[in-house]
Amino acid sequence: MITNYKNLLFLALLGLGGLSSCNKQLDINTDPTRPASVSPDLVLPAGTGNVAFVMGAPFNILGNFFAQHWTESLTANQYKDYDRYRIGQTTNDREYQTLFTGGLKNFRFVMDRAKGDSSNYAAIAGLQSAYTYQVLADGFDKIPFTEALRGAANTQPKFDDGQVVYDGLITLIDESLAKINTSSTAVSVGGQDLVFSGDMNKWRRFGNTLKLKIYLRQIYARQAVAEAGIRALYAGGAQFLGATEDAQVTGFSNATQNGNPLYLADVNPSSGIANNIIASKTSTDYLANTNDPRIDDFFSRPGSTATVPNTTAAHVGTPQGDAIRGASGAISTRSRPNLQKIAGVASPVVLMSGAESLFLQAEAALRGLAGAATPRALYEAGIQASFAHFGRTVPTGFLSSTGIAFNGGSSAGFSEARLEQIITQKWVALNGTEGFEAWTELRRTKYPSFITGTPYSDLPNRTYAKRLIYPFTETSRNANAPAVQSAEVPVWWDKK
Repeated sequence: MITNYKNLLFLALLGLGGLSSCNKQLDINTDPTRPASVSPDLVLPAGTGNVAFVMGAPFNILGNFFAQHWTESLTANQYKDYDRYRIGQTTNDREYQTLFTGGLKNFRFVMDRAKGDSSNYAAIAGLQSAYTYQVLADGFDKIPFTEALRGAANTQPKFDDGQVVYDGLITLIDESLAKINTSSTAVSVGGQDLVFSGDMNKWRRFGNTLKLKIYLRQIYARQAVAEAGIRALYAGGAQFLGATEDAQVTGFSNATQNGNPLYLADVNPSSGIANNIIASKTSTDYLANTNDPRIDDFFSRPGSTATVPNTTAAHVGTPQGDAIRGASGAISTRSRPNLQKIAGVASPVVLMSGAESLFLQAEAALRGLAGAATPRALYEAGIQASFAHFGRTVPTGFLSSTGIAFNGGSSAGFSEARLEQIITQKWVALNGTEGFEAWTELRRTKYPSFITGTPYSDLPNRTYAKRLIYPFTETSRNANAPAVQSAEVPVWWDKK
């Protein structure tokens, strides 16, 4: 698989090229060049930029393939390995290194230096660190955590078990939330915060939502821990991200190399790897069968271009992995990730959406852990938030239609059928924008149940991928790296 993203350094996209020294040495086991003369207000957006690049392009692409929102174009080769679930020690090397050294290392720099009235910088960096560590742990399982980021003081950090990482993330979030300063003397973060523009109340809700996600992720592995943590959140009056409070990076444009990372990877003709991604029939069939108008938000119709959408052609999804069997068909005859709203030059990179927050709350309510909150109301609010993200309102009768209406009404207790409804609509809402999360929730819950491996899967029993593989650069340099597991081996919380 080609992994060259045509020099898509997100720091340059954001006009922060002067900070590139922070990210030149991509080796988490050695001490990279530290930006000693650079202040935290410049390093914070650099860290956010690196994380947004990974979550907006390579991990978003991987996740949308594994969640069967997307598949490989019939005239291309770039992502055929994803349709085969063929993952090796070089597949995600760059992403692993970038998240540690470009993201976490910069966040640690900010956390170490932003004190007193500048503590909001440290709070934001800590919360983004927790988000990034969870992505790494959910993908690779055991990761360096308690001994990570010590540079020359420890070039062989141990790999911590997932439970240790998850418990540490809750502590990290709590410590970060405690640093939020809303007094009149607090230094405003403002535009240096690429996610919420310095709105610390939104960051507080982000932290609570991230904690809710962390607890639900381990519901099948450590039920008592998960349930106690969720109950404590609600007992403490925690507020979560609202319907319109998407944690996302915006500000992309047509300026040279300033486009959305997915646009630069798969749409921009100068990328060298454009025109690889088309719509999976798994996704288009579900949207068509439920008469969901969001199909036109998630996908551009055949014949569309980046500047002129085709509004008349019927959508055409392609069976997952058809490119492997040698099927033919020009990309112009297939639906593609929406060329204006998903892969548009100015499309946002979504880290955590308001819709995702509401579906997390709906699951907590379904499990009886959210006080008086009702799962039906939160489920429907999640769907409405997904529509609103694309500037669309829910059509009359849609929420009561076949396949969408909440099973059992507002008084229904827990059932697997209702859980599958919630997770399936979350899967729909994450289409195109949060592919990594869609794949992760598929692994945790096994929903939507209609998603299986493909006849072209390289994995035993034609299953789908359950983890990512440690990169060779890590296993060859760190004697404490665990033995490499195959992609069909579940991560620690995958117990259902």
